[in-house]
Amino acid sequence: MFTRPLAPALAGLLAIAVSSLNAQEPAKISAEAEPVLAAFVDQIKSAKAVTAEFKTSEQVYSEGQVVFETKTDYSAASALPNKFALRVRSEEVNVDIVSDGKMLNMLVTPDAYISKDSPATLADLIVEPGMPGGPIIDALLAMTIPSDSARENLLTDVTSVELVKPEGDAKPAGKTLQLNRADDSFVQLTITEDKQPKLAGMSIDMTELIKRANPQVQKTPGFKFVVDVKVEKWEWAEGGSDTFKFEAPKDAKAFASVEALVESMEGGPHPLVGKPAPEFEAPLMDDSTLNLSKHLGKDVVILDFWATWCGPCRLAMPVISEVAEEFKDKGVVLYAINNAESKAEIEAFLKQSKLAITVARDEDSSIAMTYQVTGFPMTVMIGKSGKVENVHLGFQSLENLREQLTTELSVLSKGESLTESKE
Repeated sequence: MFTRPLAPALAGLLAIAVSSLNAQEPAKISAEAEPVLAAFVDQIKSAKAVTAEFKTSEQVYSEGQVVFETKTDYSAASALPNKFALRVRSEEVNVDIVSDGKMLNMLVTPDAYISKDSPATLADLIVEPGMPGGPIIDALLAMTIPSDSARENLLTDVTSVELVKPEGDAKPAGKTLQLNRADDSFVQLTITEDKQPKLAGMSIDMTELIKRANPQVQKTPGFKFVVDVKVEKWEWAEGGSDTFKFEAPKDAKAFASVEALVESMEGGPHPLVGKPAPEFEAPLMDDSTLNLSKHLGKDVVILDFWATWCGPCRLAMPVISEVAEEFKDKGVVLYAINNAESKAEIEAFLKQSKLAITVARDEDSSIAMTYQVTGFPMTVMIGKSGKVENVHLGFQSLENLREQLTTELSVLSKGESLTESKE
């Protein structure tokens, strides 16, 4: 679940979507890059444990000068079958995600954490709701979690891979791969040429991605946004005795799930539940117009708020689409409400994912604001009465999501109410 600024205490939470993503077209790997990539991937797959430490510097440039810089420390460790630790430290962030093999604890705010049974495998943990994410952590997790899907994980959303020579690197510590991503960002990984190759350095260039997301930035002369990652430690071995030890802050409250934590912070169910669904108009992909009022009081409407960069959105969307299709003949309609992305970006995603879904474009995020969207994905269930019957923020598992939607649509498609049945 990606949380918007409307819920700042949870900013940055994101369940990582990796090898489970549907129908991604294979990345094009150059002949020079393939042996370097293959050797590194084989090492990740065969590893029993990984311990790594990073220091990152996120730099904003204007006219060749750094005008803003943020520094963050990361440490990541894993050990088969299901031990894991991720710690993120900066002036503003203090996140601990620790599985000791029995319990998974996720410290996401200074006074609240999620505590539940550890997933059975590291692969299950990757898609656990509440896992932090972003370009840095996406790459970090793909490299530090041993998995048979290591190659797929590392190449998620990557369109091509090539061998390059980093600028200003007089004595390369290894060979550098450039992973070009579908969102116009790219990641450079410097891999050692040891018998057991490891990561020696990493950089991420998000200049074009930021420009597209924020048109105002395009007016900044010489704008550039890069993340330099210094690898402090990389070992294909398990860390010390305290690596997988979690200590909750004094007086911090434990919650059983991300949803329970969010509900607690927001004071209960979503404020729109039980109220008439706000009407709106929005352009569809064929440039016709969605007028929600045409459905209200007649159909069951599912509004799935999403974005192409949101991993959990991409995991959930096929499931939501399949369940909605099963109830199509019973008056159920689904609209995927994209948040503030260009038509070209959405079309590229739909082509790559091969999803047949009706997308409405919330070009200025006004619909998301009206529906008080605090995180992505957020799914709004509107009954035939025209009232909001339930709001799902994130999801616990794809199986749980499918079961929950099926149960709710079985009630709503009959013209009955979820809110009344709960009373």
